[in-house]
Formats: sequence, C-alpha cells, structure tokens
Amino acid sequence: MERDTRGVLICVNIGFNAGTSNVGPGAGGLNTGPGSGSINAGSINGGVQFGLHLMTKEEIRKYLLKWDKSGNGVLSKQEIKEALHSLGSFFPGYRAQKAMAVADKDRDRYVNMNNHEFEALIDYVYDLSVIV
Repeated sequence: MERDTRGVLICVNIGFNAGTSNVGPGAGGLNTGPGSGSINAGSINGGVQFGLHLMTKEEIRKYLLKWDKSGNGVLSKQEIKEALHSLGSFFPGYRAQKAMAVADKDRDRYVNMNNHEFEALIDYVYDLSVIV
C-alpha cells in the first residue's frame, strides 16, 4: 500500500457518541485511497469519534500568518516555537531552531513572511508530519 506521509496531521473532530454501540462493516474505517487526504475512524465501541486531516501547504500558510504577534511581517524563533507547540510538535524548541536554520536565509534571526524565507518555513513544517 502506498501512502503520502508528508504534511501535518491535525485532529479535526473529537466528540463522544453514546448512541453507537458497535463497530462493523460500514461503521467507519480507514480511507487511504489516492487523494483521500483523510482518515475517518468512525466510532469505536460507542466511544470517541475521531478523524485526522492532512494539512495542505495553503492551510499551513494561513496558520503561520496568525503567529506574527507583533504584526511586523516577520516570525521570530519564539513565534515559530509557539506555532509548532500549538500543533503538537515534539520538541518545538528544537524544531523552531531547525526551522530557523532552514528558512532564515539572510541570518537576521527572523523569517520574513513576504519572500522565499516564508516559503522555506512552510515547506519545513509540511515535511514535519506533526500529529496532534
């Protein structure tokens, strides 16, 4: 079975469904066909329903734009760390340091959100495959 392991996985639906008491054919399942981009596990023994969504680069772009707390058009290492932490990244401080090494081309200690540095950051986050 081939599957795309790149991208960021985020949880999109967590809830309790007491009305479903069993799992059988059609009660959920794994959807990993080409272009599906999602896993829908249905309900498990009447308990938690959950699903995962593979973030696109455009979704990552929109998400990271929100982390420019100072509104100056650049992301600091701390802002990147906080963004990665909120995605559930393991070792967000280390990941932010690596992101800076990859994306901060002019070594000014910021990722400029208006040029190729931001694209490099998006590519780095996309390749992390963060699961939360």
